[in-house]
Amino acid sequence: MVQRATVAISDISPKFVAAAALTAKVPIFLESVICTKNGINKGSLLSETLVDSKSILLESVYGKKNGMSGGDAPENCKTVGEAFEVIASWVNKHYGVE
Repeated sequence: MVQRATVAISDISPKFVAAAALTAKVPIFLESVICTKNGINKGSLLSETLVDSKSILLESVYGKKNGMSGGDAPENCKTVGEAFEVIASWVNKHYGVE
C-alpha cells in the first residue's frame, strides 16, 4: 500500500518564537523552553535567561500563535508574525538595508 505524501505532512509552522540580538554567538534560549504534561513552560525561564544575558543582549522579542493554550507566555509577547517582522528589522538594520 502506498501512502499519500499529504497524509504524512504535519503542521510545522512556528507556535512560539524567542529571539535575541546579541553581541556574541551564544544560543541563550537553547534550553529555556520546557515541555511538560500541562503545556509549555517558557515565561520564567526565558525572563531569567534575558536577565542573565544582559551584558551581551542588544534586543529581544517573543511571539506566540494567537489562541495557543497551555503554559505561560512571557510579558510583551507579540504574534509570531510581528516577532518575525522585528527580527527582520534587526537583520536589515545590521546590514544597512532599508
